[in-house]
Amino acid sequence: MAADLLHPPAKAIAAAARTAIADLGHPLILGAYRDFRRPRARAAPAGVARSAFDPTLAASIADPYPDFERIRKHPVVVNERLGVWMLGRYADVHAAARDNETFSSAHGIVLRSTPGPSIITTDPPDHERLRHVTQAMFSKKSIGSLTDDIRELAADGVSQLRRGEVVDMVPALAIPLPVNVIARILGVPREQWTQFRAISDRWAQIFGPRTIPEVLRLTSTGFTAYVQYRSFVAAELRRRAGTRGTELLDRLRLAVDVGEISDREAFYYALAVLVAGNETTTNLLGMLLIRLAQDPELFGELRADRSLLGAAVEETARWGSPVQWVTRTTTRGCEVAGTTIPRGARVVLFYASANRDPRKFTDPDRFDVHRATGAHLAFGHGIHFCLGAHLARLEVVTAIDHLLDTVDGLELAGPVRWGTTPSLQGPVSVPVRARRAA
Repeated sequence: MAADLLHPPAKAIAAAARTAIADLGHPLILGAYRDFRRPRARAAPAGVARSAFDPTLAASIADPYPDFERIRKHPVVVNERLGVWMLGRYADVHAAARDNETFSSAHGIVLRSTPGPSIITTDPPDHERLRHVTQAMFSKKSIGSLTDDIRELAADGVSQLRRGEVVDMVPALAIPLPVNVIARILGVPREQWTQFRAISDRWAQIFGPRTIPEVLRLTSTGFTAYVQYRSFVAAELRRRAGTRGTELLDRLRLAVDVGEISDREAFYYALAVLVAGNETTTNLLGMLLIRLAQDPELFGELRADRSLLGAAVEETARWGSPVQWVTRTTTRGCEVAGTTIPRGARVVLFYASANRDPRKFTDPDRFDVHRATGAHLAFGHGIHFCLGAHLARLEVVTAIDHLLDTVDGLELAGPVRWGTTPSLQGPVSVPVRARRAA
C-alpha cells in the first residue's frame, strides 16, 4: 500500500524532523555564511550603473518590463541594497547561462544563497550524475507516451466550458493538469494528487526571500510540507525496494540501490520535479489562455491550423517568460562587455528581459506566433536547460488542442489576476466563458 502523504505515522514524522538539520539547517547556515562573505555590490566601480529595481516586490512582478528596458541600457547593473549584479541583455544572459564554470549554480538560484544536493543547485560533475538518473524519462519520445493521459486530464477542466458558464481556467485546468501529470510520473496514488499542489505552493515561496530572516521565516512556514513530503518519499522508496517499476520513484529507488545517488539526493530530486514541474507549466498554460481569450483571430487561426500550436507555445514562453530570472554565483572574476564582476558575486540573469531584447527579437513586446522563437531562454540554457521542457510543451499543446475541439471561442468574463511569487510570472485567475460550445 502506498504511503499516506497527508497523515504520515509518528515514526515517519520524527525521522523527517531529524533530517531537517541536514536538509534545511545546514544549507541555511552555509548560505548565510556565503552571503556574508560575498563581495558587496556597493564596492562596484562608480562607472557601473545602479538600479533600485527589486524583482521580488509585487509591483515589479506585475510589470517588470519598463525596468528591464532601463536595465538593458547597460551591460551590467548593480542593486546595492540587494547586493546583486544584474544582467538583462540577451547576449550576456545567454553567455552566462552557458558558462557554468564561471556562473555557478551551487550556491542556489534565488537571491540568497541556498546550497543543496538538487539537480537545480549543482555543477558538474554532480549535475551530470543527477541528470542522468531520469533524463531518459523526460525525453521527447518517452513524454509522447503520456499524450492520451494528458488529454484525459485536460478534459476535466475544459468540459466545464460546455455549460456556457463562467469558468476560472486556472483552478479548473492550469493548476490541476500539470500537478496531476507530475504525480502520475512520480507514481503517486490518484487519491493523493490534490495534496501535491499545496506542497508545491509552499515550496515555491523559497524563490522570494531577500534577507536571511525571510529565508528562515519561509523555511519555517514550509516545514509541515517538508515533513509530509519527506516522509512520503522515504516510505515509497522503501516500499519499492527490489522492484522494477517504470515510475520516477522506482527509478530513484534503483539509482539509490546501485549507488548512483544518495537517499538525500533522491528526496531532493523528487522535490525538484514536484516544484519545477507544476508552477511553470501552470503559468505557461494560463498565459496562453489569456491570449486566446483576448485575441479571437489567434483562436481562429490555431483552430484552423493545429500545426501552429507548437509555435504558439514557444511564443508564449518567450513573450511571458514563466521563469523570469535565476541567480548564479561567480567562481572567478569575469568581464561582461567591459565591466568586471568580482569572484563570489551574486548575479541575477533576467531571462524575461533577454526574451524581450530588441537586439535579438524584432518588436519583442508584440505577441506573434509566426516569429522565429527557437532561441528564447524561457526554459533556460546550457546544462541547466529545463529537464521537463518537452513535458511542459506537450501538456500545453495537448490541453489547448482539446480546448479548440470543444469550443468555438473564448472571452474574458472578469479581470485577470496575476501571481506574486518572485522569479515566476503567471496568472492566478483567468475567468472566461465560451462564445459558443461546439
